[in-house]
Amino acid sequence: MNPEPVDWRRRYEDRDTPWDLGGPHPELAARLARGGLLPAGSPTRAGQGPRALVPGCGRGHDALALARAGFRVTAVDLVDATGGVLGRELEQLGGELRVEDALRHRGAYDVLFEHTFFCALDPEQRGAWGLLARENLVPGGKLWALVFPVGKPAAEGGPPFATAVEDLARVLPGFSLCVDVPAGARAPKRSWEERWAEFERLS
Repeated sequence: MNPEPVDWRRRYEDRDTPWDLGGPHPELAARLARGGLLPAGSPTRAGQGPRALVPGCGRGHDALALARAGFRVTAVDLVDATGGVLGRELEQLGGELRVEDALRHRGAYDVLFEHTFFCALDPEQRGAWGLLARENLVPGGKLWALVFPVGKPAAEGGPPFATAVEDLARVLPGFSLCVDVPAGARAPKRSWEERWAEFERLS
């Protein structure tokens, strides 16, 4: 039996958003600070670097961190949780906010950043998430994922639904898993393990 659809707009209106960290995930922030995510020679000025897609962006903390680091960011969410603020901030940084179903979004990107979108989906929708990655990343494109909640019993349901790196790999034919490590800088107050995974689209 499938769970009832989540009313994401109501969740934001009620401030019932435990997934929202109030800022970028600490692991993403640490990796951006170390400078290892931008390819060598990429511009570091906002909006001039590689094209990045952030589906299910929520209030956009991760999207803004990527944009400030130099990525040209397209953030997508079914709900504009900031009343237009995120869209204006991204535009100033050379990016954009698209208010639409992220699973239906199509474009051409060098990077896809995943954090809490995959685990928020009913597991039966994970194939659509895999299609999103395949049809938006260019060959050689990178998928960076903060995988959470690792180790949560599936019987507890969700969202967030139990997730493992293998769950992502299962719906990513044509991708190579390049990195799978525990998150060095974990989000506060999260009970389950978080991992940092990197995939590359091969074809």
